[in-house]
Amino acid sequence: MVSLTFYGGVNEIGGNKILLEDDDVRVFFDFGQSFTMGCDYFGGWLNPRRVNGLEDYFEFGLLPKLEGLYAKDFLRFTKIPYVEPRFDAVFLSHAHFDHVSHIEFLDPEIPIYLGVGTKLFMEAMEKTSSFCDYRDHRYHGFRTGDRIKVGSLVVEPIHVDHSIPAAYGFIIHTSAGSVVYTGDLRAHGPRKDMTKGFTEMAHKCEPIAMICEGTRMVETERRKNHSEKQVKE
Repeated sequence: MVSLTFYGGVNEIGGNKILLEDDDVRVFFDFGQSFTMGCDYFGGWLNPRRVNGLEDYFEFGLLPKLEGLYAKDFLRFTKIPYVEPRFDAVFLSHAHFDHVSHIEFLDPEIPIYLGVGTKLFMEAMEKTSSFCDYRDHRYHGFRTGDRIKVGSLVVEPIHVDHSIPAAYGFIIHTSAGSVVYTGDLRAHGPRKDMTKGFTEMAHKCEPIAMICEGTRMVETERRKNHSEKQVKE
């Protein structure tokens, strides 16, 4: 049985945390922070207390309470017991914080798959920002054309065009058929050919489901889409 559970990214912008389960295989796609995370409780200099690990995050429903997901040191002051990892992998679509930020809390034994370029961006952010520390994980880089097997799943990353390079969509081959996750993509940038290539491959696999993030889904669009060329001019 294949199931999808959304622990973020629904009725909010960003914060994508998508759990795909296929029998005993459990894989997250993205693990980021939403743009409005905790705005009902925190703001400015008032943030969740780092010295308390994940206690504040759990108290205010900012992270899912799942056993076998988080690093031991972050659980010390919480009611969630530490157990060995119960998740098989995390796949990251691109390096924007709303898709990757919360991987810092994950058990370092859970493999994280990401684009080779995505890893370079994340390393640069860690070096240049005092607020960015993704911590050590079992990172595995991929490129378009790779087929990554995790248990019974086979995941195909395919590059798409986005406002940050090294962005990917995924075709996930499950026991029930293919599931498509677009990540963030656009068709008005300089590499719209990559987005077109991804959509063609996604169409060809005849997916049983598609997961797509929308940030401007309105009946009447008042704003004008400018291409990168128009912006440059």
